[in-house]
Amino acid sequence: MLRHTAIAVADDDRDAHQPDPTAEKPDPARPDARTWRPIPVPTVLAVQECLPPGVAAALLNRAHTDTDLVLFADPEELAMFHRIDGNTAIAELGLGAAEFVRRLVRHDLVVLDASSCEGTTS
Repeated sequence: MLRHTAIAVADDDRDAHQPDPTAEKPDPARPDARTWRPIPVPTVLAVQECLPPGVAAALLNRAHTDTDLVLFADPEELAMFHRIDGNTAIAELGLGAAEFVRRLVRHDLVVLDASSCEGTTS
């Protein structure tokens, strides 16, 4: 591994809803994550040529040195990806948004702004 991306926060600034400091990544599918706002990484590229059937785009982060970290998006996911603007909450993106955002986070294509976290809802 030549490069690794990590996010560090001060111990007193940790998310109150995720008190375990060893937790791997925030889970956009958590009930209290509906107000989180995904923010596209500025180096993301949506390639829309030479794709297999049913795939609308290959999403990749140009900052990655390894070119095999690609997320293939179908037409609905690509439309959802284009609605991600840093201001729109996960709940506002549409059906299946939480799982799609989880995949985007795992592929280092978005980061999450959880500063508007309202807490768990019933």
